Amino acid sequence: MKKKVTKVLKKNQMGHQGDVLLIPVDSIPEDLKKLEKPILAYGKITGHKHEILDDKSVEYYESDGKDPFVVGWMRVIDKINANLVHEDHEGINLQHQFYPIRNQNEIVVNEEDEEIFQRVID
Repeated sequence: MKKKVTKVLKKNQMGHQGDVLLIPVDSIPEDLKKLEKPILAYGKITGHKHEILDDKSVEYYESDGKDPFVVGWMRVIDKINANLVHEDHEGINLQHQFYPIRNQNEIVVNEEDEEIFQRVID
């Protein structure tokens, strides 16, 4: 069962839902290919989905590949808010803005005592 929307991200406010990081930006790169509704992310452990409830409230675009942590782009359409939901996390209401779709990453120390980036496992 998806959790109900209890959190609201205000204009220009950063947030996260599990391993999906939400950092609003003023614009997206030009000439990106528009996509059908994707799942923003799957939980690696449970397989649950991070997804927008009403696909009419957002537009999705492919990644331009310039930032390895950005897997795509999302635009919440003017005057329509979007609800990001997931079975294991509180739902988030997103305001009209652009968002790169990012996987959260963390720095961990490996067996050779080196710091490395690794994707957060949700």
